[in-house]
Amino acid sequence: MSMKKIIVALGISLVSVIGYAQQTAVYSLNDFDKLRVWGEFKVFLVKGDSLSAKVETQGIPASDISVKVSANTLELMLKGKLYDRVIANVYITYKELSSIAVSAAASVSLQDTLRATNVSIKVNTSSELDGVLVAETADLTVGQGSTVRLRGKVNSYEASVNTGGILSAIDLISTKTFVKVSTGASAKVHASELIDANVRTGGSLTYTGNPEQKKIKTLVGATIIEQ
Repeated sequence: MSMKKIIVALGISLVSVIGYAQQTAVYSLNDFDKLRVWGEFKVFLVKGDSLSAKVETQGIPASDISVKVSANTLELMLKGKLYDRVIANVYITYKELSSIAVSAAASVSLQDTLRATNVSIKVNTSSELDGVLVAETADLTVGQGSTVRLRGKVNSYEASVNTGGILSAIDLISTKTFVKVSTGASAKVHASELIDANVRTGGSLTYTGNPEQKKIKTLVGATIIEQ
């Protein structure tokens, strides 16, 4: 191999290493109690006394994950660039959260128990959320192709599971559960006093807790399982 070819090869190798080196960015945040996540990266939530965000990326600049607070909402967004592969983790320390919205193939993980009086969780477009929740009431939306896995305890909650969505909440202990399951969607829930469900054709509902009242409406082809 000629010296010129060796230099070119080394140059390509160097560019490759630099291009995929890990980058880190740390942010102090203004007050927020709502979270919005958009883009194909992972978010880890931890409750703490200070508000902060740490972004770790590989293969893309850390600055390509936008971090900003507006109107008490922390917005995390992958900037509008096309990447063959995105490796990015965002670590958020929060004080209180009343609303979480996740979309565009994002993943959110609650690293400790999320405690709230009322909480809204919306997970859309092939995204996912996993964690433990303790609240008085909750409003859950599981969008097309998305997955929500929840454990913990609530007094009551309403859930809407859209086409291809999966709600795994059989370990979310609830007194009253209201759930709508669309075509091709699946929900596993708990209710000890009341389950009020509407399950469309091709939808699947599994429930436990031996509820005293059962109000379940189904269309042809729906699947209902009591455990």
